[in-house]
Amino acid sequence: MKVRFLTLITLLLCLSMIAGAIFVHIFFEKYPVSATIRVNKGESVRQVSEKLYGNKVVNSREYFKTGTRLFGVEREIKAGFYRFEGEMTLYQVIMELTTGRDRLIRITFPEGLTCREMFQILVSKGLGSEKNYLQIFNDPANLLPPEFKGAMTLEGFLFPDTYLFPERATEEEIVREMIRQFMIHFQKASANPAVFQALTSFERLTLASLIEKETSREGERPLVASVFLNRLRIHMKLDCDPTIIYSLIRQGRWDGNIRKPDITIDDPYNTYVYGGLPPGPIANPGEASLFAVFHPARTDYLYFVSRNDGTHVFASHYSEHLENVRHYQVRYWHRKRHKK
Repeated sequence: MKVRFLTLITLLLCLSMIAGAIFVHIFFEKYPVSATIRVNKGESVRQVSEKLYGNKVVNSREYFKTGTRLFGVEREIKAGFYRFEGEMTLYQVIMELTTGRDRLIRITFPEGLTCREMFQILVSKGLGSEKNYLQIFNDPANLLPPEFKGAMTLEGFLFPDTYLFPERATEEEIVREMIRQFMIHFQKASANPAVFQALTSFERLTLASLIEKETSREGERPLVASVFLNRLRIHMKLDCDPTIIYSLIRQGRWDGNIRKPDITIDDPYNTYVYGGLPPGPIANPGEASLFAVFHPARTDYLYFVSRNDGTHVFASHYSEHLENVRHYQVRYWHRKRHKK
């Protein structure tokens, strides 16, 4: 009887040790993780476990759910953004989700900024380094959808909007989110296009960036789109002033003014020198400019000139355009000089 009792005790001790070792292995052994997870208010433990498993933060959905019960935090998981980085244990992951939200940084990007300008805003808010952003900017191959394969940079793909970024988000995570938003709006704009255009998705994006830089008036964007599309159709140079500015920026020569010699600057982005669209976008267009590319106005316009009040006047014939230039530019600046 005594021998049986000792054997039973020994067996129970062995089982306890094995169970303890398994428990430690499951919940306290470290493994590498790298992901940002958003937990929404009202999400169940099961829903959270799916997100964690899908982003490789946990190796088992069941172990995670079991752990929340064992550690008494099944009802303590809080909504928010969570950054998991480095080596962590399952226990640390579970407890991290009870600490509350990561601090979020709110950033609004206006339409028409270049990627470099966006990066400077992000860095000024303490989100990443410009060096890391520029490395991603120049090597976008793994970040872009197949339809944009071949793009040499990220210019045009960072959608201008208001974002809430976790303060611990990496540069790549931020860029991926902005590209994700771009794709949502690009697909929305491209649904049911008004006219057939023999342009690739990348060419449409490039055209949208030109429209974005030419006018800030939403109602004018379909008109500007029609001018550029009409010119492309008859193989007429686009003569888009913002492409001169982008060329000067690329060459480190932009000082805020376009001078007469700049019109002939030898740069592939200069549409006064080179025919067709430039090699890629010159800025990051917003939703209205993307929409205008797929839904241009039906016109025979080939020209437009600024009224100096943020709007433009459009013309179909060169003689008409010259008169508009005389009225809205030559006479305007002549009167302005004589008022000084």
